[in-house]
Amino acid sequence: MRVILTICIIGSAVFAGYWVISAQTIARIGPDALAQTHRIDAQSGKVSGFPLAFRTEWADLRWQNDDRSVVWHVPHVEFESASYRPNQISARFSPIHSVDYAGQPVELQHDAMVANLSVDQSLSIVTAALNIDSATATPPLLLQDMDSLRVTMERTAPDRYDLSLAAQGLHLSPELRQAIDPRGSHPDQIAYLALTADTQFDAPLTLNSPMPLPHSMDIQSMRLDWGEMRVTGTGQLARAETGGLDGTVSLTLEDWRVLHALLVETGTIDGDAAMMAGLFLGSQAQSGSTQITLTLNVRDSVVALGPFTLAHLPRF
Repeated sequence: MRVILTICIIGSAVFAGYWVISAQTIARIGPDALAQTHRIDAQSGKVSGFPLAFRTEWADLRWQNDDRSVVWHVPHVEFESASYRPNQISARFSPIHSVDYAGQPVELQHDAMVANLSVDQSLSIVTAALNIDSATATPPLLLQDMDSLRVTMERTAPDRYDLSLAAQGLHLSPELRQAIDPRGSHPDQIAYLALTADTQFDAPLTLNSPMPLPHSMDIQSMRLDWGEMRVTGTGQLARAETGGLDGTVSLTLEDWRVLHALLVETGTIDGDAAMMAGLFLGSQAQSGSTQITLTLNVRDSVVALGPFTLAHLPRF
């Protein structure tokens, strides 16, 4: 009995020591990570949860881009990991956030927003996931509301990650809807949007170093379901010295006439060019079919179909 009691006491002491040391390490990681970047600021709290978990909180979390045109504020974030798996972290965000976009304040609400993260011994990110359910923006910021968003990243090499994104029920803001669908030809919600890609960064993603920039992206698949607009595609993009993206994107549309009508309605192509564009798109389809595959050229983040500019992608 004394032997068993002694073993229990020693085991408890060892585990308590492990928990205390780990808690001290976790308490240092937060401030160290915040100090590595000027884009993020927060007030990190104490570590609790002994003996089964490690729990800590960040208050007044703020993220901003380089020119401060976008500022994201979260009042409260709770971090938790099991004692036996301190490298697997879960973060739960408070249900109300705020975003300041070019001086316009927007309130964001959601039913659930959870991020999961696993790291190795060097604090390099192995896997990451973000799940958002029933999000609403007031006033609308591009989107009015969204049923769900799922984003995952899995490391395949020190600086490479498989990226997967899937969103459902994207209710467009009135301004965006007017811009891309002025005649209301399509539903007010994008039913499904998905992307899978092999992404390479300038350096490994770690918790204790500045966020690296994406270097290249091999888009293995993407999909858009929006009423009669059904699109799939692949592509390759790489960051240029200017900070823009260069590459090509191949898109397959079930009906080229839907795209043509949208380009005309939005004024992307004017009336004089509409007939020429229709003849061009129709000539690319197989005989007796409306399906068409188009190759879009991307130069310095400008997406173009031949002489027609279609969109502008982000710059880094």
